[in-house]
Amino acid sequence: MKPRHIRLVCILLSVSGCAAPDPSPPPTATATAAPPAATASPAPTPLETDEPLPAIDLAPEDIAGVALELWHPWDGDQEALLEGLVAAFNAGNDHNLQVTAVRRHDLHADVAAALATGSPPDLAFGFSYHARSWSRIAAPVDWNLYLMDLEWGLSAEERLDFYPEFLVAAANAGLQTGLPFYRTAEVLLYNATWAAELGFTGPPETPEALAEQSCAANASLRTDSDPGNDGEGGLMLGNEPIALAAWMAAFGGGLDPLSETESYAFDRAENITAFAYLRGLLDDLCAWLPEGVYPHDEFAGRSGLLLPSTLAGLAPQAAAMQAAGSSDVWTAIPYPAVETGRAPLLYGPDLVLLPTTPERQLAAWVFARWVLSPENLAGWSDTTGYFPVRRSALAGMAQPPPQSDAWLSQGLGFTPPASWVDVQWAVSEMSRMLFSPFTPADDVAALALELDAFAEEIHQLSLFP
Repeated sequence: MKPRHIRLVCILLSVSGCAAPDPSPPPTATATAAPPAATASPAPTPLETDEPLPAIDLAPEDIAGVALELWHPWDGDQEALLEGLVAAFNAGNDHNLQVTAVRRHDLHADVAAALATGSPPDLAFGFSYHARSWSRIAAPVDWNLYLMDLEWGLSAEERLDFYPEFLVAAANAGLQTGLPFYRTAEVLLYNATWAAELGFTGPPETPEALAEQSCAANASLRTDSDPGNDGEGGLMLGNEPIALAAWMAAFGGGLDPLSETESYAFDRAENITAFAYLRGLLDDLCAWLPEGVYPHDEFAGRSGLLLPSTLAGLAPQAAAMQAAGSSDVWTAIPYPAVETGRAPLLYGPDLVLLPTTPERQLAAWVFARWVLSPENLAGWSDTTGYFPVRRSALAGMAQPPPQSDAWLSQGLGFTPPASWVDVQWAVSEMSRMLFSPFTPADDVAALALELDAFAEEIHQLSLFP
């Protein structure tokens, strides 16, 4: 493997000032940029104490009629859903607050630029690594000041209603810089009917079992009358950074250590084993790369036995199955892991409060408290298929996500450092090279070493903006 391959990524990033497009995941079947296993740095959360913080010295009349801006990355159904919530709040809140939801194509860069000029929006949705990156320009406001306030805050019971692991994942450097809005999971879609026809009684729980079932699916297509599908049938792959992170986690690896001052570790033995495993599946025709970004139809048509996806991909896949007239039973399963019982990677956006004025910040909290109510979160999750971040919201859902109890208790959080904003695109490029027939299979370890060196270079640059 030649070092120039990864260096090309550096050139591409440097041309744009290392400002990559916002990687917020759309509601599609294929996993998208965002979100490996890591544990957030310990930080105080509002669940750890009942002692109130100093009172907010503002009266209700001080925030009457305040206008707020909320920046978000969504379009389509999610944008419409958010705008519906905002309209309901604007029409019914007691303070005549008016929130405007603004979609930003490059949310991370736009918020960073607004912070640099001292004119940020009041609120923004972003992943934890976005908030860490923004903190290098101007620290987001600590939500604890509002969560814990005796007059404006939440009760102890309401605070304990949030899943503590989601609050911890949204914290940074001892501050509650984000409030979790929803969580999704990296999963594999699995055609149980086809697997049973191939002689398997259940989904694979280990990488070896996944290889066996994937190879059997490919072998079944090589015996039919269509030579055009001889390379299909097994595991369908993609180049999304979070999907590769999920494979690393399944093999006991990841990006660890993941603190703001420590290095990435793509060249760990566990990660190299994961890369070699995927490349081996491809070379053996037990895995393949669909041309489309969102291969719902291919999965429905039995071109693949397993497909990487997210929770938001379940509804589009169900629609594709119906459109294909398929009666196959399919399900979502965790990535088969070397350590059985592992649950998927969990990640999602947080609501971030940006520094403005005391009045605007309090008004923004009033909106946040409302939009994060159990009823609103349950409605959002019922519509999108995501995990809600409060226990009562999960209980209030009409259709809870599959295996929610197990996945919420065993899921692996994804909380990378600020540099992941740019490093994730190098990971995507690494995936393309890993799955390229022009990359020799024995270059896998060298490829991981090159990625590690490049990631560390970007990480160090992010420490000293």
